[in-house]
Amino acid sequence: MLLLLAPAAVAQVVTLNQSFTGTTAPGWVMGGTGFTPVLTANGGGDPVGSGWLQLTSNATNESTFAYDSTSFSSANATITAQFNYVSFNGTGADGLTFFLADAGVIGSSGFSAGAYGGSLGYAQKTGINGLSGGYLGIGVDEYGNYSNPTEGRVGGSGFVPNAIAVRGPGSGTSGYNYLGGTGTLSTPLFYPGQTTRPSGSQAETIQMVLTSTNQLSVAVEFGNSGVFTTVFTANLSGYTRPSSLVMGFTAGTGSMTSTQEIQNVLLSSVSANIWTNNSADSNWNTANDWLGSPAQVPSVGSDVLLNNASVGTAQTINVGTNQIIRSLQIDSPFSYTLN
Repeated sequence: MLLLLAPAAVAQVVTLNQSFTGTTAPGWVMGGTGFTPVLTANGGGDPVGSGWLQLTSNATNESTFAYDSTSFSSANATITAQFNYVSFNGTGADGLTFFLADAGVIGSSGFSAGAYGGSLGYAQKTGINGLSGGYLGIGVDEYGNYSNPTEGRVGGSGFVPNAIAVRGPGSGTSGYNYLGGTGTLSTPLFYPGQTTRPSGSQAETIQMVLTSTNQLSVAVEFGNSGVFTTVFTANLSGYTRPSSLVMGFTAGTGSMTSTQEIQNVLLSSVSANIWTNNSADSNWNTANDWLGSPAQVPSVGSDVLLNNASVGTAQTINVGTNQIIRSLQIDSPFSYTLN
């Protein structure tokens, strides 16, 4: 019997955690055009312990970034990220992206954000490069142009305000293709004209999960409800995932503006245990039937991936005793039978 539970995985975990509530953010690199992100608890009017990272000001044509310089291995990993988000004090543009980028590209050529305005600091514009090493850009789009195939952006459904949309890998002015979006959400993501920071029923927490088989889901907790609502899913298996990634944020304004802030950023990357059946005995509890150096049987709380890259035929796996894991992902086209 196979028993699936959902505790946090206990091994092969990378965790990046930055609240931005204090006066420093060690390991984070910040910059931009028109504005440099600031910690509001460091002279920005918020008490220490209650601060935010302000990514844009109430000014036009800004393109800013903040990223964690710590790279992490992404091979066969389930990546989960979460952050608090507010936007206010402006005329309603443009938005921000949470991004994952190829650490190898950034390490060799340095980091630069993408274009300002509707490209949200991730995608390109005509004559302006997109984000260096960009792999995935989840846009929180106020004004609506992140989904618009204009200004040199590739693909899109057209102008979609108050939405979450996703663009994929790119380099220079090529790629960053539109992968899909939510359409206009019924609950506001931003509060233009409001000079005080949204809180309570106006607050949002955004979460994304990218599984080890590159299945993406984006969820939002609206108004501190305690419930995450999945608003977008996509299959990214057609895109090769870089072996190591960095995570961060970009934000932009154009001819319209807003103050955009984030807080309590958390990312975890949990490597999956991969079935190989190298010993050819088809027993779950045989260490050499799992990929690794040293090979080991999945521990309690692990993610398990039955990945066709590691076997050549359909598999029958003798599970034996109860196994308590966090998740089970099954690749195609082979079938897997668990006895």
